[in-house]
Amino acid sequence: MAGTGTKNRRYETVPQNTYDSNGSPIPNQLYKRIESDGSVVYDCQDISGVIRKNKEEYRRPNNHFIYVCDNGVETVKACVGSPRINGTIIPVNEILTVEGFWYNCTSQGKDGKAVYTEEDACNINGKLHHIGDVISAGITTFRCDSTNYNMTLSSVIMHSEVSSTP
Repeated sequence: MAGTGTKNRRYETVPQNTYDSNGSPIPNQLYKRIESDGSVVYDCQDISGVIRKNKEEYRRPNNHFIYVCDNGVETVKACVGSPRINGTIIPVNEILTVEGFWYNCTSQGKDGKAVYTEEDACNINGKLHHIGDVISAGITTFRCDSTNYNMTLSSVIMHSEVSSTP
């Protein structure tokens, strides 16, 4: 029986913005454009220095979050789930449940910080188990906990028959 523990995965990000004294983002006005309808819009510069067009959605190199440029202000639109859920997109401030396990994408604070977390689990032979689950395999019993496997041996009584030939 092969198994691994998976920790509560947590990713955090903060949009690449400048903030006023009240903590509100100040639109970046360095990248001004005039649209075909004559309206003025502002593009964003992401953390890698790439200019992103107004309303453009994009990911940073770590691929943990989806950002959008909103008229000169970068915001976090969604979290990208871990390989456990095949990179499923979770909108900010939503919780997704997959096969009984939660995956959460939240926004925290005025600075637009976003946090992705997922429920602790143990993976035994490709099946996820909740913290506290007890899994038996022959004479070995595993208990999934948040630090590692607590392994105990079950009691097994073995009987042998001895036969004698006259």
